[in-house]
Amino acid sequence: MSKFSSKYNQYKDLESVFPHKHCSVCKKMIPEEGNEFDEYCSMECSGQIQGQKKSKRKRTIIMVGSYAIMIIVFIIIAITSSK
Repeated sequence: MSKFSSKYNQYKDLESVFPHKHCSVCKKMIPEEGNEFDEYCSMECSGQIQGQKKSKRKRTIIMVGSYAIMIIVFIIIAITSSK
């Protein structure tokens, strides 16, 4: 008897599992039919992902902006110090 057999005994009576996919956030089962872009089980999960995307985009813009400012400052310093 394997160590996993007791875990799967509860599913042995199922003939088949209906076609489904899982929510990207909470991993709940959602039906496969419907819109191909439905990756989330609810608006809460969708909103959570949208918030994370906005936060990541904001961090990226701040990082790129700060690098651009540093490069401009170094160029100005290099030009003024060479005179």
